Amino acid sequence: MRGHGLTATDNDMDFSKETMSEDIIAIWEHMFGGSSDSGKSDDVAGVGQRTAAQEGLSDAAACDADPRRSDTGPIEHAEGKLEAVTATATGVQRSNALPAEGPPAGILVGHSMGGGLAVWAAATKRIKRLEGVVVIDVVEGTALAALPHMMNVLAGRPSSFPSLEEAVAWAVRSGMSRNKEAAAVSMPSQLVPQPNGADVADTERIQQHWIWRTPLELSRPYWEGWYTGLSDAFLQVGRNSRAPPCTNS
Repeated sequence: MRGHGLTATDNDMDFSKETMSEDIIAIWEHMFGGSSDSGKSDDVAGVGQRTAAQEGLSDAAACDADPRRSDTGPIEHAEGKLEAVTATATGVQRSNALPAEGPPAGILVGHSMGGGLAVWAAATKRIKRLEGVVVIDVVEGTALAALPHMMNVLAGRPSSFPSLEEAVAWAVRSGMSRNKEAAAVSMPSQLVPQPNGADVADTERIQQHWIWRTPLELSRPYWEGWYTGLSDAFLQVGRNSRAPPCTNS
């Protein structure tokens, strides 16, 4: 998914909800296939969840089961049941489902901006056997009201870090992460080494080894689009789904 982890696309700066929803759908179909529209299973039970940051894929649509890698996780058969790792917008949801043709049943889970993208992806009705949507810490009205202050928030971040260790320490000091262990998982995937050709003096470059993976200020033209109409879209997803959507804010 563009802007996350090790993913690269031909247009990494297109952060529109339409494009990023397409990313989520493409990831889902790559992992599980999307050609079949077989009936939903009644035996879906979530038994675990990891954050997208563990996968190197942060608040938009996380996709992997192995926290050490950025490729897809395993799907294993055991005792006649299928253990599926279900792609989500900000994490992964493991579920046990009876074998069926086509993709396994799954749930999209999204936090903050990723919650909005989970809703927009679900609203396309193109994710096969989607059982539900979980949205955490995002409400349309509150999000839109907060947007004018976001540039100040971004301006308060360091533009670079001399090391990953310093980046982790800053994340804890600033409250971005609650503990060092969480920051050590989430921060490295948000940073990249500063390009050798950067237009800075050699002495300055030595002090600026790591910069942000995604220049969030360039996503500003898309901010309102992420959230405008989100409440209605969320409720519509619930009307079209057998399992009601859940929200926590």
